[in-house]
Amino acid sequence: MAEVVATTELDAVNEMLSIVGEAPVNSLDTGTADVLTAKRLLDRTNRFVQSKGFTWNTEYGHQILPDSASKFPVQTNWITAKPRFGAYGSRILVQRGGFMYDTVGRTYTPPLSKVVVDVVVQLPWADLPETARYYIQIRAGRIYMNRQLGIAEMDGYARGDEMLAWAALQEEDARYGNYSIFKGATAADVLARGRTNVSGGGGHAGGGDVSPLPPIA
Repeated sequence: MAEVVATTELDAVNEMLSIVGEAPVNSLDTGTADVLTAKRLLDRTNRFVQSKGFTWNTEYGHQILPDSASKFPVQTNWITAKPRFGAYGSRILVQRGGFMYDTVGRTYTPPLSKVVVDVVVQLPWADLPETARYYIQIRAGRIYMNRQLGIAEMDGYARGDEMLAWAALQEEDARYGNYSIFKGATAADVLARGRTNVSGGGGHAGGGDVSPLPPIA
């Protein structure tokens, strides 16, 4: 049986370089401008894609305890942190500046013993499923190609690649998430209609509410 070899960050960067006719590199620490630009775009695209919230990077029921200043700090690898609907009455808690913030009381120090949140986590590259790595590579590659070359006639093929990669990522997420219309953040929004919306900023902690990412124009 052939061994499945996962795409590494070096593989992704070399693929991006090949799109614009650059030679592959043996390390991401070459210091060359092309490699630095490609790696930076890969990292930014990685974070953007993960911010959508999938089954593999969404975690539920994290407890945040107050620190010595009575603030509720969020972990640095949390892209979004969202309290449950109606969990804190009229308080609306959002993630702001590395802490949870009460927008009604206009304070970082609401009189609470803890805050429980569902979070979208920024995972390291090695922990991503292969479908996510491939989609991020394709999307970052299109951005890199457009910025470096701006060749319109190459766009149709790359756009098709991106759409197919996105479809594969969604299919895998749906399969492992076992979604139904009564699961995920969208269903919670509908069922909680008319109640206070206690949320924590962007993203979709809760999975199952992953909107399509439009192809890069």
